[in-house]
Amino acid sequence: EWLRDELDGSERIVARRGTHRWTLDYIAEPLPERVAKPSRLRRDGVFVIVGNIAEGLGRIWSDGLAAIPESRLAWLHDIGAPDCPLPENIEVDQQRVDCADPAALSAALSKIAERWGRIDGIFLSISLINQEAIAPLALMDGSHWAFNRRSKVEPVHALAEALQGHKIGFCCIQSSLSTIVGGFGLGAYAAGYREAEALAAVQSRDASCPWLVVNYALNHSADDGERVCCMPFAVEADVAWDVTRRLIETGWDGQFAIAHGELDRLRNRVEAPQDALVEAGRHARPNLPASYVTPRNEVETTVVGILEELLGIDGIG
Repeated sequence: EWLRDELDGSERIVARRGTHRWTLDYIAEPLPERVAKPSRLRRDGVFVIVGNIAEGLGRIWSDGLAAIPESRLAWLHDIGAPDCPLPENIEVDQQRVDCADPAALSAALSKIAERWGRIDGIFLSISLINQEAIAPLALMDGSHWAFNRRSKVEPVHALAEALQGHKIGFCCIQSSLSTIVGGFGLGAYAAGYREAEALAAVQSRDASCPWLVVNYALNHSADDGERVCCMPFAVEADVAWDVTRRLIETGWDGQFAIAHGELDRLRNRVEAPQDALVEAGRHARPNLPASYVTPRNEVETTVVGILEELLGIDGIG
């Protein structure tokens, strides 16, 4: 009876624990501008980035860490991941490792600790959206699930096991804003990230070092340098690093999302007023060679309205 009643509600995630009813929510959290003497992102720190560095947040993190005086950086590239241009003005130790293999990861971390004496922080970089990761439900098959599990879930499992016996300052795990606001074709993609978040949450409670999960959506630039907004809450690379830095320096752990706008309103977009959708990133119809054809009946009007909301474009014919 309780479950039946919940299915008519507006909340997407609800938990019933004993006599208590819990709902998932997100609140804005103020951050200090800068900590005077950060203990986690310390001067002359040793930081390790694990995973797909070229196609995840690894490059953004590397550039930010390179600005810390006298810092040293190690890259543990996953096997099969593309090479990544090195940041300037920083010493980088590179290894190729199967990031789903706990023993291989542990051995690589031991080499880094032996070389530099300690490891102050580890970042797990996971590949962003690509054709192997996403598909509409009607076209999804086992390969999409397998790719997302291999690239997102297994590295978190392996890292948690590999850290046993190592003294680490903190772990920062990349996640996606798709686990909060969804997205067309992102079923398997978001599910993989969501499982990774849950695994990291367990580690944050039980592990000897703090685990931090950060949900990102990034703006991209076209070849001509013009900003391409992939979703209305996406942030620029420099904003992503600045907020990540402050989260780490503040000493928090747990899960945080970096986004423009109010996530609770956006998560329940169906109930948002039309002007809120426009403010969140709706765009006018671009100049196209095909002429605009007005919807001719109620069904076509409904379908156009759905697609305009999904794509964030007005004037779909």
